[in-house]
Amino acid sequence: MSDFDETLPATEAEAPEAPEVLGAQTDLCWEEAERMAQAMTCTDALKAADRPTTDEINRWMRLFKYDPIQAIDAISEQRQDLARDRISDDHWELVKDEKEAMGYDRETYEHSLRLGDILKSQSMTIPNEDGADVFIFQLGGLLDSALQVQQVAGLEELPKVVRGIGSEGRGVRFCSVTKDAQKKIEAYLAQRQIIGVDNEAQRKRFQETKELRLA
Repeated sequence: MSDFDETLPATEAEAPEAPEVLGAQTDLCWEEAERMAQAMTCTDALKAADRPTTDEINRWMRLFKYDPIQAIDAISEQRQDLARDRISDDHWELVKDEKEAMGYDRETYEHSLRLGDILKSQSMTIPNEDGADVFIFQLGGLLDSALQVQQVAGLEELPKVVRGIGSEGRGVRFCSVTKDAQKKIEAYLAQRQIIGVDNEAQRKRFQETKELRLA
């Protein structure tokens, strides 16, 4: 039997990693572990196993136009996601008065910052029969109807809506639009992250409250 394997010299690929590379990887692992450990002690994470309260469900329904089931799912998913990015205490203190005047608490404010990511997680891009890209996404929340999508994207006609099955096995609706419409939808959600309110009357009330506080 040949002893080729025993005498084969070590290649660069087989050489051990440099100490500085291993050190950097270890630091990253510790940072991630520390971040997740801190996340586990956050108020919302400690409530992850509990059913959201009626007040919490109503708040999410009011702010994000979820139906009751969507609100419960969104709250539970966010609380159970220990790996998600969280705002710092300093960040929250900076915006707290403004956001609470709009009806947000810290948990719902953090959710508002993730609206773009949520859209991406519930969508896909596929080519149509003409080869043009079509953006397909799940209807719900702030984009809960074809009419709402039409208004947000400035479409001349109602977009096409089809029914399907979501990840939880429940019936959901999907909407398909062009890539240009997708950009307008994403811009709308990005604006919601900054403004935080979707209704002109709400914006006016917030401005009046802010002016009174500054007077």
